Amino acid sequence: MGFEQLAELKKQLAAAAPQKPSRSPKQSGSPKKPGPPVDPVLLAIGRLQKLFPRTFPKNPAPKLPLKIGIYADLVARKGEIALDEVRLKEALSKWCRTRRYWASIIEGAPRVNLDGEPDGVVTASEAGQARGLESRLRIHKTESV
Repeated sequence: MGFEQLAELKKQLAAAAPQKPSRSPKQSGSPKKPGPPVDPVLLAIGRLQKLFPRTFPKNPAPKLPLKIGIYADLVARKGEIALDEVRLKEALSKWCRTRRYWASIIEGAPRVNLDGEPDGVVTASEAGQARGLESRLRIHKTESV
């Protein structure tokens, strides 16, 4: 059988076979295995990073000191953000309780609002408190090892 005959036979079989509905790439193949569950707080932080990239920069960019009262600003825009107050509080808490955030709390550093614009400065007292939190975390990690 030559190539022309095979091509003709293929056409005939295709015409005779019932048409299957085409599948989108998401539906093709075996069902997707569920991965490990994603922490909803991390999803909320991702949402904040997407909506306010200058205020909540992605790693490796350094975090910025946030404006005092930024939680109230987030709550005022919760409809736009599509997160409830509990999730906003959890996300903000997790964001601010990291070494990367504490490293940004330096006396005189500008604090930023949701638009990434300066709105206040870090005081000496706040900078000292951040150094204390950072050292306590360092001590706690060495004791637990």
